[in-house]
Amino acid sequence: YLQDFKPEELEKLRLYDDALLPLYKLYRLETALEEVEREKIWLNSGGFLVIQQTEAFVSIDVNSGKYTGKKKAEETYRKINLEAAGEIARQIRLRNLSGIILIDFINMENPDHTDELFHVLQKYLRKDPVKCRAVDITPLHILEMTRKKVRRPVAEELAEKVAHFNFNVLDLEKSLAFYKEALGIEPVREKEAADGSFKLVYLGDGETDFQLELTWLKDRTEPYNLGECEFHLAFVTDRYDELHRHHEEMGCIAFENSSMGIYFITDPDGYWIEIVPER
Repeated sequence: YLQDFKPEELEKLRLYDDALLPLYKLYRLETALEEVEREKIWLNSGGFLVIQQTEAFVSIDVNSGKYTGKKKAEETYRKINLEAAGEIARQIRLRNLSGIILIDFINMENPDHTDELFHVLQKYLRKDPVKCRAVDITPLHILEMTRKKVRRPVAEELAEKVAHFNFNVLDLEKSLAFYKEALGIEPVREKEAADGSFKLVYLGDGETDFQLELTWLKDRTEPYNLGECEFHLAFVTDRYDELHRHHEEMGCIAFENSSMGIYFITDPDGYWIEIVPER
C-alpha cells in the first residue's frame, strides 16, 4: 500500500518481531480496551469521571470523589477540574467520542477559575487530530463542546453482537414446520442459489435480533453426523410450564435436568435446544 500510494512514508515502515513482547503488550492495548468499556475513570487527585454515551449526546460528569473536606474546597475543585480536563480530552480520543459532548465540571465560585478551566480544555483539545470545538459554559455550569464524527465510537466497535447461528438440515420443510410449532420462530429472510444447489433460511422470534440459520443442500441425502452433539442453542421463555407440556405432546423432549429447572428438545436432525425459564 505504501509503495503504491505513499512511497514517501515507506522508510517509516519497520517489521516488529519480538515473541517475548508482542506489540499489543508493548502498547498496553488490553489495558486500553478495558478502560474504554468502563464508565468510571479515577483521577490521581481522588476525583473521578463518569462517561455515558446516549443517542443524542455524550455526558461526562466530574466528581470530587474521595475529597470530603471543606477547607480550601475551591482550590481543590480547581485542581480536580484541571486534571479532569486533560483526562477528558484523552478519553474522548481514546473512545473516539463525537457529536455533542456535555461536561459537568465541579462548580467553582471564582469566575477566573472557570475561565482558566475553559482555556485549559481548549489547549488539550487542540492536540486532537479530529476537529474539536469547546463552545461555551452554560449558566448551569455545563461545558458544551463538539467533535467531528469520523467513524463509530470504539465501544460500538467492540460491542458487535452474534447475528446468527447455523444448523445444516436434511429436510428443510420439516425443520421449518418443527421450529414454528415448537418455538414459534419463523422465516425472516432467505437466500437461494441461482442453480438451486442450496437454500438458506433465517428464522427469528420477532423480539430479538438473533436468527437461526437453516442451511439446506440439494445434493445432501445422508443425515448429518453431529458426533457427540456437544453444542446446543438455548431459548429463554416466560411460559416454561406451558411450553414443557407442549413439547411433551410433540414428543421432542430429549433430556430434563430437574435440579437446574431446564430441559432439552431435539429437532428433526438431532440438534439439541435448551429451554430455560426466564428468571
